[in-house]
Amino acid sequence: MNETDLIMRQALAAHLDATPFGLHLVSRINVLTYIRFADEIKSKMSSGKILDWGCGFGQMSFLLQQRHLQVSSYDIADHAYTEPSTVFPSVSILHGTDPVALPFPDESFDAVLSCGVLEHVPQENESLKEIHRVLRPGGRFFIYNLPQQGSYKEFILEKIHVGYTHERKYTVASTTALLNQFHFRVVAARRTSMLPHNLTPIQRMRGIINRFARPVLWADQLLSAIPILNLTAEAIEILAVKDSR
Repeated sequence: MNETDLIMRQALAAHLDATPFGLHLVSRINVLTYIRFADEIKSKMSSGKILDWGCGFGQMSFLLQQRHLQVSSYDIADHAYTEPSTVFPSVSILHGTDPVALPFPDESFDAVLSCGVLEHVPQENESLKEIHRVLRPGGRFFIYNLPQQGSYKEFILEKIHVGYTHERKYTVASTTALLNQFHFRVVAARRTSMLPHNLTPIQRMRGIINRFARPVLWADQLLSAIPILNLTAEAIEILAVKDSR
């Protein structure tokens, strides 16, 4: 069984397809995207400790473990949608109660992963200070699924009042400025997700997208690389490093 099928089967076994937060784990296109994230992180880190910040169900922690990285999985107790053992038994999630403070010593990690997390934290600035604190000098900060301001998909959803949209949205420039403010240096940035990945209200269309997930992702990457057009993409991906300042 490949990674994609394993994650989807474990999610279905935990009945996550019945929850609004779990649908992304029974979407083949989303799981393939998580695998891409994990492969990219592994390509940047042959070893070292990584914090999966706001890990949710633990899907990224699981994929990083499969790539032999040392992962600490952390989330807020209020976000414990299900018992970790019911989804990814190998992932042990530490649940905290403070929405900002991280229960780790200074300079504990070689990398921190934010996969769909930064846009949701209640105190963005304080959270970035904490990320900076727990990273070692030169440590990497991987940011994925950051909602982009100007996304045509979110614009349409807001107009027709269907599906979930983000209260906070970003641009590459605004994210770079924000990270610089807290002593992170952006070394790579790209826009992604031009095509629909989650057509939750349209079940038949969602099934078609799942069936042709790999071609859809291939086309998505091509479209996301087109300047100006990609200003309407859904998400931003950032790689930053902690400055020694």
